[in-house]
Amino acid sequence: MSGSEGAPLQVDESDTMQLIRQAVLFENLELVTDLVRENPWSLSRVDRHGRTPLMLAAHNGRIDSLRTLLALSQDTLNASNGAGKTALHLAAEAGEVSAVRQLLDAGADAERRDAAGHCALESAHIAGHDSVAAAIIESIQLENDKLNEAHSQLMIACAEGDVAAVDRILADFSMKDRYVLLNGRTPEDDTAMFIACTNGQAEVVRQLLHPDNDHVLVNQINKDTVLHAAVSSQNVEVLRTVLEAFPALVANSNCDGCSCLHWAAESGSTEIVKCLLEFDYPEKYIKEIDLLSYPPYRLAIDVNCGDNECRTALYRAAAKGHTEVLQCMLAFRCLFTDGEMRCPFQVDVYCSRGRTPLMVAAYNQSLPVLTLLLDAGADVNLPLAVLDSETCDEARCVGSGALVEATRSDAVHVVHFLYDRGALDTDNRALRLAAKNNNLKLIRVFLTRLVFPDPEYKVNKKNVDVGQVRVLSEVFFVD
Repeated sequence: MSGSEGAPLQVDESDTMQLIRQAVLFENLELVTDLVRENPWSLSRVDRHGRTPLMLAAHNGRIDSLRTLLALSQDTLNASNGAGKTALHLAAEAGEVSAVRQLLDAGADAERRDAAGHCALESAHIAGHDSVAAAIIESIQLENDKLNEAHSQLMIACAEGDVAAVDRILADFSMKDRYVLLNGRTPEDDTAMFIACTNGQAEVVRQLLHPDNDHVLVNQINKDTVLHAAVSSQNVEVLRTVLEAFPALVANSNCDGCSCLHWAAESGSTEIVKCLLEFDYPEKYIKEIDLLSYPPYRLAIDVNCGDNECRTALYRAAAKGHTEVLQCMLAFRCLFTDGEMRCPFQVDVYCSRGRTPLMVAAYNQSLPVLTLLLDAGADVNLPLAVLDSETCDEARCVGSGALVEATRSDAVHVVHFLYDRGALDTDNRALRLAAKNNNLKLIRVFLTRLVFPDPEYKVNKKNVDVGQVRVLSEVFFVD
């Protein structure tokens, strides 16, 4: 038997307790009030049947006594006896509808289960008290409606940064309702922490981090975390607050394979990227991460992990043309296991489409991004990766994939730039693509790189004819 705080309920058959019980049963309210005030300990004493004064009143339908006892104290409202039964269980089993309503209005927990595993509603059904069951169902529905409405209001307050409203809504409900209030009832429901983080409401986020609050930190549908939400807000204060509270989330990826660093890179916010990279993570979250051609580096984030399409954070920043984010990434240094400080970002990582960041930048005609990547050591002559869907002829092609991608987007100035940085069209793949697209300007550029003076006709002694000269003149001299 236990009281509201888990304290044991003691059996007491003393004269004082007998007098209190008689006063309860005969509804001598003045006597009940005087005796309980003089002997407050009496509320947690039980008779030989395991009933507190409140349980006795509920079990016997003594509504006035029940109301008086509740007014004096609600500490034993959800206390349970040796059989695990509360006052609500006993009232439900006895078919006392009015007592059940009174207890529910006072906040009795309809979900509490006795030693047999039954809640008050099930106890009423077992005893055949349909009217009691209906009263409990009605109360549960009203409470659920009230809780659902409060949840909606809380989401609005979190989105708008109304700290006072957040405090007021949370204070209106007991701790047992707090989880539903904060997180909703289903995985599809909005949650307070996600909403506050997404909208960049730093003060609300700090308020929600109270130890009594239990938050959903990972969306069960798309696996986004509250850290993803904080990144999306582009509010550094919110991001830092969430990192301090939940640093382990920095290693999480969502259903698209995106880490918070992927989102930060795509957002274009240098401050957010810096915060993620430079945050002082607890030592237990620091990992040694392998890197091609170098010793492992020590960081909480694998900066080169790919999403579901093998795109790294650097790739996504390059694809979006975020030059400042790229500069931040390429300037970042961390400790390697050999004691040296180096940049851990790899620039020549293929995505699942067989493209590197340099190639996507060439296709996007972004000279600033191309310059940054090449200055950081990107290989201008890496070929397009061979995919399963490609033909054998394509698989044999080598040469600068960036050059091919620049040709694909008809970017003459990018082709010139790449040639100046050492690009080679080894198998003339870019030239063939230009010919296929009938881009005469690009054909002229590529052929210019291929031809050279041969005044003595050492290469073609007999095959130069008027037709060939005419074709070349069209290529080289068409406006």
